[in-house]
Amino acid sequence: LPILEENIISDKEELFAIRKIINSKQKYPLEKLARFIIPKSNKIVLDDNSLYKQVTIKLYGKGIQLRHKQYGKEIKTAGQYVVNSGDFIISKIDARNGAFGIVPEELDNAIVTSSFPYFKSNGGINLKYLLFVITQPYFYEKIENLVSGATGRRSVEVSDFLEMKIPFPDIEKQNEIVSRIEKQKAISEGADKVLENWELSESDFIKSNVK
Repeated sequence: LPILEENIISDKEELFAIRKIINSKQKYPLEKLARFIIPKSNKIVLDDNSLYKQVTIKLYGKGIQLRHKQYGKEIKTAGQYVVNSGDFIISKIDARNGAFGIVPEELDNAIVTSSFPYFKSNGGINLKYLLFVITQPYFYEKIENLVSGATGRRSVEVSDFLEMKIPFPDIEKQNEIVSRIEKQKAISEGADKVLENWELSESDFIKSNVK
């Protein structure tokens, strides 16, 4: 793990909490995503005169935002699906570049195409924890190995994504990690630099007995 800049730590005492998490990082078992997230599919027939919100997923876990609003008659791509706030959404094409996110409240009932699969938790995983873990550079390499197709348009299949394994602490520990990260991000811009330095590697994990 890269050493955090001491001047950041000394200037921002609140960052000690995250530093403690990083330095005491435990070895958690690897578990398949299929055990904890469930694909959703709510296909919609567009109404020509209704206005719909469409989204874009920023790369490297930077969030989901409104792309634009269009009337149904202006949308030419067939196969549109409704997403809800709290859904975990991915871009098949740009997953290898960290295009993951959680739908915010303001984009509830937005629409996406089949190129943007979305999921809900079965209750065993905090989706904010999943977002943090899956947008680590370590996992970009794993996702790169899953992609197929023509260069520049290689996409991740849902079935392969669900077979991916992540380090899986119990839900209480997940919530603790998420809470600490969110608190530190809220009180210090320097927390983003801390998170960038918290990179996962193969040695951080222990193998799960679950096949």
